[in-house]
Amino acid sequence: MITPQTRKMILAWPLEVKLNALRELQKAGEYGKLMHVMTVLLDAPLREGGVSSDVMQEALNQKPES
Repeated sequence: MITPQTRKMILAWPLEVKLNALRELQKAGEYGKLMHVMTVLLDAPLREGGVSSDVMQEALNQKPES
């Protein structure tokens, strides 16, 4: 479970930091944590730091840069 303070911190991150965090959790196989962070980002309105599902899906489907 994510605390209200952690939720507020995640929503305050710049978009690219949020997307990189998702990619790193996916890469590390931390799927439970990934789902918690995704839920925070999807539940929040965009104007409050939320991220659309399309943006998240695109970020998670990107091939790693070499």
